[in-house]
Amino acid sequence: MPTSSRPPFARRKLSIEELREYLFHGLQIPTRDLSGLSFDGEDLTKAKFLDCDLSGADFRGARLDKAAFTMCDLPGARFDEMSLSRFSLVSCEAAEASFAGATLSDCQTAGTSLAGADFGEAKLLRCAFAKSPLTGASFEAAELETVAVLQSDLTDVVFRTASLLMVFLTEADLRTADLSQTRLQQVLLIDGDLRGHTFAGQSLENCTMMKANLDGVDLRGANLANSIFMDSSLRQANLSGIEGSKAIFNGADLTQADFTGSKLDMANFSGATLHHASFADCRMPIAQFERADLRAAAFDRADLSHANFANAHAEGASLRNVKLKQTSLHMVDLDSTFSEGSTGTVKGTDPHRAVAEHYNSFKVRLAE
Repeated sequence: MPTSSRPPFARRKLSIEELREYLFHGLQIPTRDLSGLSFDGEDLTKAKFLDCDLSGADFRGARLDKAAFTMCDLPGARFDEMSLSRFSLVSCEAAEASFAGATLSDCQTAGTSLAGADFGEAKLLRCAFAKSPLTGASFEAAELETVAVLQSDLTDVVFRTASLLMVFLTEADLRTADLSQTRLQQVLLIDGDLRGHTFAGQSLENCTMMKANLDGVDLRGANLANSIFMDSSLRQANLSGIEGSKAIFNGADLTQADFTGSKLDMANFSGATLHHASFADCRMPIAQFERADLRAAAFDRADLSHANFANAHAEGASLRNVKLKQTSLHMVDLDSTFSEGSTGTVKGTDPHRAVAEHYNSFKVRLAE
């Protein structure tokens, strides 16, 4: 069983009867040994444990609302099927602790190791894990809603069949995580890594991924409507056949990404890198490609009605047999593209706008 990395202190054994005295007088329980004890039937509401050994303790059947554990050892502790509210673990060692089937609301951990912990079928509402290693922890079939996982190690974590609603993750390396059949709704991932995963046919609607790495990820047929992938990397990702209406890819690297046959109404690719990307047979009216790098990208047979390509770099891009309708090609060099068989109307370069852009406020130094 894991042991604490902190230097040992003399922890005097404390009986349940003595514990009750501490609680009756509202005292903090400092540097005591309560390892292996069962707290069934005990009222530990607002209890404050400091530097205690609670290894293998069984809290099932106890009341722990607003209880606080600081610098405590809780490896193998049992919290199964409990209802925990405003419960906190700060700088604790709680490897392989079990919260299976528990309901946790407004709970938080900070600087606490939960490696191998079991949250299977648990319900977590408005909880936070800050700098708390969750290596090998299991959230299988769990329900997480409004949960923050901040700078925590998620190596080999299991989210299989779990539901993640409004979950916020930062610096999350999920390459080895089990995300099979995980339901992701309104998830916010910042500076995360999802390489190696497949989300084919799954729904990531209304999710936000900023500065995330999804290189080579399989998203075939996924629902990405209203999702955001700003400043993320999706190099060689497979996005064919997706529902991507109103999706945002501003500043993303989509080099060699495949969007073939996707629905991208009002999608935004402004400032994105799309070298050799494929948009063949896509439906993308009112899509935005302003200042995007579209060199050697393919749009063959796409519907580009009312799309905006203003100031895009399109050298070597293929626009063969595309449908155009008032499509904006302001400052786009059509002579460097392949546009055989294209039909419809375009809006060419606006000379007044071009002059205004050339002398914009960011390029003009005013006299002092």
